[in-house]
Amino acid sequence: MPVRVLGIDLGTNSVGIALVDLQQGRILHTAVRVFPEGMEGSEKEWESGKEQSRAQKRREARMQRRQFRRRQRRLLHVYHLLQRYGLLPAGQQQSTLNALDGELAKAYSEHTVLPYFLRSRALDHPLTAHELGRALYHLAQRRGFLSNRKTTPKNDEDAGKVKETIQGLWSEMAAHGSRTLGEHLAKQDPHQRRLRGGDRWTHRDMYKQEFEAIWNAQLPHHGVLTPARKDELFHAMFFQRPLKDQSWRIGSCDLEPGHKRAPLRLLEAQRFRYWTALNNLRLYSPNLELRPITHEERLRIAAELESHEKLTLAAIKKLLGVKNHRFSIEEGGEKQIPGNATAARISAVVPVLWSQLTEPRRADLVEDIGDGDRNPTDEDVERCARQKWGLDPAEAKLLAEIRLPQDHAPI
Repeated sequence: MPVRVLGIDLGTNSVGIALVDLQQGRILHTAVRVFPEGMEGSEKEWESGKEQSRAQKRREARMQRRQFRRRQRRLLHVYHLLQRYGLLPAGQQQSTLNALDGELAKAYSEHTVLPYFLRSRALDHPLTAHELGRALYHLAQRRGFLSNRKTTPKNDEDAGKVKETIQGLWSEMAAHGSRTLGEHLAKQDPHQRRLRGGDRWTHRDMYKQEFEAIWNAQLPHHGVLTPARKDELFHAMFFQRPLKDQSWRIGSCDLEPGHKRAPLRLLEAQRFRYWTALNNLRLYSPNLELRPITHEERLRIAAELESHEKLTLAAIKKLLGVKNHRFSIEEGGEKQIPGNATAARISAVVPVLWSQLTEPRRADLVEDIGDGDRNPTDEDVERCARQKWGLDPAEAKLLAEIRLPQDHAPI
């Protein structure tokens, strides 16, 4: 008996199935399959577009496991290098370090923060090979915070807190005359305040500077400290893997065959977006006559959009002097038009520099602070702002804190 299975879409998360007898033209069996939605969240979150994937928690746990494994591999690599240089005893990683810590604790029983004491002592006194190895391994265990402009902390408040506490620690070190982070923490009482964690964030540069200081101070006392080994150990301790290439996710441009869609941070992409909206804008008069906005009106609106991230339709009506009119896009619930977010964010922090730049130079500045293929850190952008663009430290810091749009043009 010839039969056919028919599927009928019943909605966003259900489908109907019917088994049909083709000879007699009758339905033999019906069923409905209801499958769970791929997203979850409260009704308010759904309405605001803030619903989350059901796989988010599982993905975050997997990322934590991956990060933990990478950290363990890095520490094991550093441990084996120090063993090969003769700076750590032979043996298994954890048991050897525990035994070494026990021996050092007996030798320096008056010091409670032993690794920090060794890092501080290394600046002025010759250490034994194993003491030096333990101090260097302790640096590798920490490393400090390094900004990533594509994956910022959970929100702006967290990002600001991290930067504020790091800057406070730099100032605290300078006030106490501490040459390195290890020397500064060796002076602290761990019973009064935690040396790490809590409200104390450290930066990657602090550890890099201390590595250089310890290496140079101990260089005359240990023949194993060769330039080649220094480069090898420094790379093992501080190498940061680049982010995975995500260019395969970028769609193809509809206007330029063979090319990817333009990054939305580019000034041309920002202008293309708001000019597209302006060219499609229609205006209802009080007597419901529909007309496109004139060229002069488009120019007036575009001039405002060039220096604003967005303009509300009410503000545009006021600008054109047509408060009693209504835009056609209001029927669909639209309340604003996007502007040039890139220009608005940059000009807000460096208005003098931005006003003096030609269009090609502005595009160059956007690439220097944008999240392009180079993926610069905040420190890279701040350094570039001072050296290349001649900004003072305060302006350079503000420029480095800018986050430009990270999406791509829609066509």
